[in-house]
Amino acid sequence: MLKILLVEDYEEKAKNIKIFLNTEFPFMDVEWRTSYNSAQEEIYDNYEEYALILLDICLLYTSPS
Repeated sequence: MLKILLVEDYEEKAKNIKIFLNTEFPFMDVEWRTSYNSAQEEIYDNYEEYALILLDICLLYTSPS
C-alpha cells in the first residue's frame, strides 16, 4: 500500500487534511506526525514506504512540551 506522511502540528487541521486525503485517495495510508523531529525520524526509518510527504511550512522545529 502506498503511504502519505502528513506533518502538521495542529490537530484539527491534520484531522481535516486526513479526511480529505482518505476520501480522495482511499488506496493510500496516511501517517501523521506532529513535529519536525518526529517526521525526520519517520522518514529516516521508513523513507522507502512514502509516495508523498506533506509538510507544514510553519512547523515548529521541536514538539511543544
